[in-house]
Amino acid sequence: MKKIMKRHHKILPALLPALMGLMATAQGASAAEVIVNVTNINQHQGTVYVVLFDSANAFDKKKGKALTQSKIKASKDSHSLVFSELKPGSYAVKLFHDENNNGKFDKNFFGIPSEGYGFSNNGGAFGAPDFKDASFVVTDSNREISIKLR
Repeated sequence: MKKIMKRHHKILPALLPALMGLMATAQGASAAEVIVNVTNINQHQGTVYVVLFDSANAFDKKKGKALTQSKIKASKDSHSLVFSELKPGSYAVKLFHDENNNGKFDKNFFGIPSEGYGFSNNGGAFGAPDFKDASFVVTDSNREISIKLR
């Protein structure tokens, strides 16, 4: 019996890293992807910046901290990008098309956007929507959304 116990004490430490890896893989399996399709790109130049938020506090503030962001080169009428490893919860997307590649979301003298923009759920016809109106739910399966540039 003591020989068996000694053998197990040697095997367990050797198996521990493998067991931890399996647990991490199992946790990662519940992570989902959000596929964002951007349509109605009128100008085929510049960059489309896509920003993902996971809270109302971050989304609703002008300088709110995004969960993650990505950018794509504008060259076609539509683009897709993927945000990976997302936990179940509520998310919202803001995006804008920096047509002149100056790194800013340009507006005219009256504060009206002069470059394309959009939000998840395609809200924002009369100003930016709040998180509640722009949010969508991610479960443990992948989610696809489409945003039409204005």
